[in-house]
Amino acid sequence: VTADLILHGGRQARSKIAALFWGNDSERRAQYSLRSALSFLRRALGPDILLADREVIQLNPLVPLWVDVRAFEQMALQFANHPDPNLLACESGLYRGDLLADFYEDWIIPLRGHYQQMLIQLLLRGVELLRGEALHQQALECARRVLSVDCFNEAAVQQIMYCHYALGERNEALLAYLACQHILQEELGVQPTDETLALYSWIKQQG
Repeated sequence: VTADLILHGGRQARSKIAALFWGNDSERRAQYSLRSALSFLRRALGPDILLADREVIQLNPLVPLWVDVRAFEQMALQFANHPDPNLLACESGLYRGDLLADFYEDWIIPLRGHYQQMLIQLLLRGVELLRGEALHQQALECARRVLSVDCFNEAAVQQIMYCHYALGERNEALLAYLACQHILQEELGVQPTDETLALYSWIKQQG
């Protein structure tokens, strides 16, 4: 319940939250479970943490509450407005794994994907900036971070290949392609895109 209130923000109908978490119970029992959950939340975080009446609930915006997801969103927005590779140093401390990784409720899955894609786009943009400044080792590490989140991301693989080649590591660039080819074939039954293959062929010809 706490995570739902934090992630969705604003005022939410009590009936909606009760149905979301206790939809298999009767309405009366679901409302009782919600009241118990809210009581526990107040005991854990203080009596002022919630603003609630018979119809709606929300977190009290006047209560200071640091949330890594919100801090990550603010950092991503700052990066989008003022791209600075130095901001990427903050990323690993804020995004330390999938959102609510131990929970499997349906409402979490799209949010989990949303934040994962936000991270990937942030990192890939960072790779481009770092490469533009000829900081190929840092760009390489940034691209590898993308693969740690999405092992099938060919944009990251291409960047890894570019970086290795720029660092004079032609064999490593070719091996990055072969590793990509292997995991795509083994896990998804597909081959790398023509763009990735073309990059591999070009690097191979530079020997």
